[in-house]
Amino acid sequence: MLTMPTSLVPFVTPKEWNLAKRIQQREQGDVRLILWRLGFISIYQLAELLEREGF
Repeated sequence: MLTMPTSLVPFVTPKEWNLAKRIQQREQGDVRLILWRLGFISIYQLAELLEREGF
């Protein structure tokens, strides 16, 4: 099990994180976008995460 980044802790549960990581292994996409596509985070939360990382 991979550790969830602290930036995601306010938004995502460990169960949601694990599901997104399993999907990422199949699809090779950005886990933040996968979380958004699954409806686990809003577009505003996605924007906040990307802004924190300098995107």
